[in-house]
Amino acid sequence: MSKPCSFFQAGCCTYGVSCRFSHALTPGQSGMVYESAVQAAGGPTVPRGGLSGRGSIGRGFMPARGGGRGQQSPRQPHQAKRSSVAQPAHMSRTWWTSASPSAAGLLFRVMSYNVLADELAQSHKHELYRSTHPDHLAWDRRWAMIRQEVAHLQPDVVCFQEVDHWSEVQSDMQQLGYEGHYAQRSGGRSDGCATLWRSSCFQSVALSAVNFSEFDMRDNVGLITLLMHKQQQPPISSQSSTGGSLPSHCVAVANTHTLFNPKRGDVKVGQLRLLIKHLQQLVSSTLGAAAADSVCCLVMGDMNHQPHTPMYNFMSQGWLDCLKQHRKDMAGQTIERNPLRVDFRRSRSLGGQLSFQQLQQQQLMQLRQQRGGAYHQQQQWPVQH
Repeated sequence: MSKPCSFFQAGCCTYGVSCRFSHALTPGQSGMVYESAVQAAGGPTVPRGGLSGRGSIGRGFMPARGGGRGQQSPRQPHQAKRSSVAQPAHMSRTWWTSASPSAAGLLFRVMSYNVLADELAQSHKHELYRSTHPDHLAWDRRWAMIRQEVAHLQPDVVCFQEVDHWSEVQSDMQQLGYEGHYAQRSGGRSDGCATLWRSSCFQSVALSAVNFSEFDMRDNVGLITLLMHKQQQPPISSQSSTGGSLPSHCVAVANTHTLFNPKRGDVKVGQLRLLIKHLQQLVSSTLGAAAADSVCCLVMGDMNHQPHTPMYNFMSQGWLDCLKQHRKDMAGQTIERNPLRVDFRRSRSLGGQLSFQQLQQQQLMQLRQQRGGAYHQQQQWPVQH
């Protein structure tokens, strides 16, 4: 008999009949434990009588090469590396709490989520998601879990990226009390960005969509929405001359998904710069030029860059000297190449004037100058042909 499934005993196994461990019931458990766990994860319901007898209702999704029941399957990691306590996705994350804000300010909760477009998940499943169970890529299952997390966290503003089932998302979010706008990517792309807000908290004042393809910056899109808080609307006498509300009661939200290409950081910076420019123009034209510097602005989305990179510094500091940056290093997504790797194409382009040893010494001296003498030249270099 195979090893008992600790997740099933805890009531949180989502593999069902595909689980390679035994689903034997221990004294004091019932079939409702397993059935409730599968239903919460969006899986199929197991019949009440399916857990009787020995209790083993399935093996692995892909059996081990040796055929033994105790061997590990490459589709499912060993259970010792997982937690034996059932926790929702939002409870298992590490949360960071900022300092207590002022009680006089406008308090609201925001969420940004790349939901992974269904078309992209299916078209790239063999190259990007080989180790992922096919059932976990199904849109119905994933969207049910995302919708459950949104309902639990109850954000006031939600930004989704890679949305290709907008009618379904809009209908389900309306049932949760949200309204929203959607902007689809150009170039025949099926996905886009969606910005939603809680209808009892905010109302939309202005809207603007930025198609980066019109500026020769690929097929990405940005969605800008100006929201006004309903419960803290100022009186008519305190409104601006342009007809808009005071900036302290408005929130400008920019939602985008920048280019994925890790080597084109210059395009990503250009997209963000253009998005921020249109954000400022929308606020100025709606609330007046004086409110452009005082209104609360949020730039949210999937930026496709790493922290503490030139792109990150551009967003946090507001400026970037692109002449001092290489476009491949702006986003921090490319793997640093070996500094001692020899470029034989360069040696051939020089007509064979540099040997392997001379070229390697030259690269080492350049590294020494760039890094302040951290590397020292060796006496001899092994010559390989």
